[in-house]
Amino acid sequence: MMDVVVEFNSLRQERTVIEYHMKFEELKSLMLSRNPYMTEEYFKSSFVGGLNDELRSAIKVLKPRTV
Repeated sequence: MMDVVVEFNSLRQERTVIEYHMKFEELKSLMLSRNPYMTEEYFKSSFVGGLNDELRSAIKVLKPRTV
């Protein structure tokens, strides 16, 4: 079984945004159970960073406040 931190940090959008978001939320929950002090800013940055190049650029311009 892969370490949840390693899996979270290597998560990338490979198919649809919906599939990526579902896996992201699953791993985010596990990450928060280990460290409840992780910030929304960290998760927002991680989520955007894992999007495919085209979406990442478009989303960064919008400056989202949350995942």
